[in-house]
Amino acid sequence: MAQQFSPSLVDYFLEVSIADPLGTPVRAIVHRVPAYDRIGFGLPDGVRYFCIPDKLDLRYRATYERQPSFHSFTLTGGDGSRAFGFALKTYRPIADTWVPHVLCFVSHFPLVGLFKDILGSTTAWLDVVTDLVADVPGPQAGTTAEFHVHDELLFAQTVHKGGLAFVDDVCFQLLFEHLSVKNIVYILNCMLLEQRILIHSSNHGRLTPVCEALCALLFPFVWEHVYIPLLPMKLIEYLQAPVPFLMGVHTSYLTTKFGADVFASCVVIHLDKDKVVRPIHSGLGHPIGGPEHRIPKFPSAPVAALLTKVKAILDSHQPLSSTATSPYSRLPGNEHSEVELTFGPGPLGITFESTHLRLLGTGLAADGPHPSAVIKALPTLQNGLPGPAALSGLLRPGSFLLSVNGRSTLQLSFDATCELLRSESRPLRLRFQTAPKPFPNACRFAARVRASAVLSPSPPRAEGTPSPLVWVDSVRTAFAEFFLDLFRGYDRYIRMAAGPPVHQTRRLSAQHRPAVSFDRDAFLSNKAQTAFYRVFLDTQAFVAFTTESALSGHGGFKAPLVELFKAVSTLNRGDASQVHACLQRHMAPLRTNAFHLPFPRPTPRAEGRRPMATAIHVDNDTADVVAVETVALLVETPAKRASATRQLEMMICGATRDPEACAVAARKSPRRRRSLSESSIAELEDELGNQADGDRGDAEAASRFTKSPWVQWKPKIFK
Repeated sequence: MAQQFSPSLVDYFLEVSIADPLGTPVRAIVHRVPAYDRIGFGLPDGVRYFCIPDKLDLRYRATYERQPSFHSFTLTGGDGSRAFGFALKTYRPIADTWVPHVLCFVSHFPLVGLFKDILGSTTAWLDVVTDLVADVPGPQAGTTAEFHVHDELLFAQTVHKGGLAFVDDVCFQLLFEHLSVKNIVYILNCMLLEQRILIHSSNHGRLTPVCEALCALLFPFVWEHVYIPLLPMKLIEYLQAPVPFLMGVHTSYLTTKFGADVFASCVVIHLDKDKVVRPIHSGLGHPIGGPEHRIPKFPSAPVAALLTKVKAILDSHQPLSSTATSPYSRLPGNEHSEVELTFGPGPLGITFESTHLRLLGTGLAADGPHPSAVIKALPTLQNGLPGPAALSGLLRPGSFLLSVNGRSTLQLSFDATCELLRSESRPLRLRFQTAPKPFPNACRFAARVRASAVLSPSPPRAEGTPSPLVWVDSVRTAFAEFFLDLFRGYDRYIRMAAGPPVHQTRRLSAQHRPAVSFDRDAFLSNKAQTAFYRVFLDTQAFVAFTTESALSGHGGFKAPLVELFKAVSTLNRGDASQVHACLQRHMAPLRTNAFHLPFPRPTPRAEGRRPMATAIHVDNDTADVVAVETVALLVETPAKRASATRQLEMMICGATRDPEACAVAARKSPRRRRSLSESSIAELEDELGNQADGDRGDAEAASRFTKSPWVQWKPKIFK
C-alpha cells in the first residue's frame, strides 16, 4: 500500500561539540531536536564527523582562527534518501583551549541561502527551534515563506516555479566564481563518462554548493554514482573505493597517504586555483581509454558554441569575481591577475593599509569592517636597498591581499589580517590581486568580497528574500540546449520489447516493465565525431535516461525531468525563446506563507513527520512514485534509494537501515548512538555483506580490492 513521504522544512537540529576536551576528546551531539529518530528518516550516525570534518586540534586559537564559518554537506539516510546538512562552526573557551561548537540543521531541501542566514543570527531563533523543526512544512514551488520570530520578520525564502530542478543560486555563483567555463564543461564531460572525480578547496563551504551546481548542469542526465561532496578527514580512506564517485575534501587532506594515493586515478579539481588535472589511469580495473586512459571529449563544434554563449551571458552580468586568464574566462578584464609570492625570514618590504578608502569609491563596498589589506607602499630596507616585494616586480601599491598561507583574508578585518600576518610562520605565502589600473582593480576586489560573503555567516536581511540571479537561468538553459544539440532525436533509436497492455496494469512494477534497448549503430551513423558517444552510450547515466524515456507515461510511470527534455526537444529548433520559456523560472506574483514563531498554542506533534496537504506518495509494492505535486523536492524512486551506490553512501554516513525499529528501541531504552569507529564500520560492512549475493571466489575481481572494506561490494559493483 502507499505511504506518505512528506518531509518538513527541518528534519533535525543539532548541537555538536567535543566531549571531555581536556581528557579523551570525542565528537558528541550535546543537544538535538527531536530527541529521537524520526520514523522514515533516522539521523545517520556519522553526522558528527560531517559537522566537524577536520582532525581534532584542541589548542589556543588567535582571533582570526576563531571566526565563525559556515559549510554544508549531504547525508544518505537509512531509507537511501539524500538530505543536506547546514552547519555553523564557532569556538568556545574551556580553560586555555578553544573547543569547536557547531549548530546544524538537517533538511531534505537544499536551501543554502536560507539556512546560512538563519545560522548567522543565532540569538534570534534558538528559543523557537522546537517549533521550527516540528511544525514548519517544506516549501512549495511558487510561494514565498516568511518567518516571523516574536512578530519580527527575520527570514524569507522564495521558490519560483520552473521546469528545471531547484538549486540555490548561491551554488551557481560559487561555481562560476571559482572555475572557468572551459573547465566546467570538461568536468561535466568526465562526470558523464563515469570518472572518479575529486574536488578540493581550502574552504569547506565551497565544496557542496559547487558539486550541486555541477550536477544540476547535467540536465537531463543524473549523476548515478557515489556522491559525497564533503568527505570528513576521519573517512578519507573511502577515496580508495573502486567505483566512480564525486567527492570533495579539504585541501589539507591531500597531504595524507590516502589523499596522495588517489591522485593518479582521479580527475582532480583544484577549486581555489581553477585547475583540473586528468587521471593517469581509471582506478576501476577497466580503463575506458586504453593504456594512457584518454578521456573522450564532447564534439568540438557544440562545445565552442556553448563556451561563446555562456561567456556572453556572464559578460553581461557583472560582477562575478574571477581572475582566470583563460580565453574563455567567465568575466572580462583579463588584464587583472593574481600573483603568489613566498617570503623567507626577514622583512617583506611591504606597508599595508586598510581597504576602506579604496573600496569607498566603488559603490560595491559592504557594510561593516572592511576586509583584508591593500599595499600602501613598497619601502626600501634600512640599508637603502629595495625589499623582496619590490624586487619581485610583480606587486605595486594598490595590490589587494587575498590569502596568507592558503587562508583567505576576504572575510577578515584589517586588524585580524595583520594579526594573521604576524602569527604565521615562515616561509610566508602571500597571494595578491593586482592590476595596472587602481579603480578597476578595486571594483573587482569589492565584487570578489561580496561574492565570497555568500558563505560568511551573516545577520538576517532586512529586505527579506533576495532577488534571483537572472543570469543563472540563462546559463542553465544554455547547457540544456547544448545537450539538446548532442542528443536531438535520440528517442527515435529507443527500442522497447512488447509488454503487458497498459489497460491490464495500473502501474508498471519492476517485474512487469518491458526490456528497453538503444540502437547505437543507427544513432552513431548520423554523428560526425563518435568517440564520446561510443563510451557514453554504455554508461549507467545514459541507460537510465533511455529507460525512463521509454517507460515514462506508461502504466503510471513518471520521469518529470526526462519528460521535460522530450518536450523541449519537440520545440522549434530555431526559436530559442520557446526553450527559455519552458526551462526558466516564472517570476509571476507569488503566494506568501507566513509562519509566526513561536506558534500561539501547542501543536500536537506526531512520532513521525508532520502531515502536509501536499505530499508525495510512494507505492512500496510497485516501487514507483505514484504522484508528485508541487513540493519543491526532487524525490527518487525506492529502487534508486535501495541501489548499491546508495548503500555505499549509507555506509560512509553511518546510516541505520531500519530507522523505525531503532526509533521504537530508543523509546524503550535510550542508547548511545554508534560512532564511526573501526569496529563499528566493520559491523556495518558485515551487515551489508550479508545481503550481497553472487560468487566471491573470482580471484581476478578480488585482486582489485586491496583493502577489506570493499570485498563485500564486489558482487554488486562488478556483476
